[in-house]
Amino acid sequence: MKRKLVLSVLVVLMLSFLYAIQAGVISRWQAVHDDRDDYVHIKQELLRLERLVTDVDNGFRGYVLTKEGRFVKPMVVAEHDIPGLVNRLVTITAPWPDLHASVQILTGKVTELLETKRRLTLDLVLGREEEVWSYIRMGEGLELENTIASAFQGVEHKMAQRDRETMHNRDEVRGWAPVALAATTFGTLVLGMSMNRWAIRLSEAIFVPRTVACQK
Repeated sequence: MKRKLVLSVLVVLMLSFLYAIQAGVISRWQAVHDDRDDYVHIKQELLRLERLVTDVDNGFRGYVLTKEGRFVKPMVVAEHDIPGLVNRLVTITAPWPDLHASVQILTGKVTELLETKRRLTLDLVLGREEEVWSYIRMGEGLELENTIASAFQGVEHKMAQRDRETMHNRDEVRGWAPVALAATTFGTLVLGMSMNRWAIRLSEAIFVPRTVACQK
């Protein structure tokens, strides 16, 4: 009977081990899909940031050339949306240091762009046009735009690397996860049936002799 008790304990431990493996496989599968979802989210946010930066540049250029207030509105909207978008990008890329570093460089340059365009627009409103045209003639605006474009390319390059890694990991998981789940499920079923059989035999070994003794 002692041997049966030991076997029952071993079966319970093996079942727990199999359940742990299944939980690990499912967790790994979920992590791969979460990485893919994060990639899509980051890419969408980057595209939105790129459009807002374009709105700032076009709005500023239009206002410099025409002095019409309608060009200011897209700049105001972009200036309102960009800080929150920048903070989200910095936060969601934190788990990946290489991508996070590239995003910080990009968002730093975008913040510089906003501050510069805001200052120059105020100069125009206050009649200090010479300072604005000096900024344009010196090519500082074009240089900043090129820096931001390069920063976007750097982030996109890191994103492409992460996407390839994610796809590779997903293909690997797709290969072994179904096999692991099937094997652990089969093992759980076999051990469960064995445990049930041993439980019946153990109960018979314990209670049947007592029943016989009581009848005597």
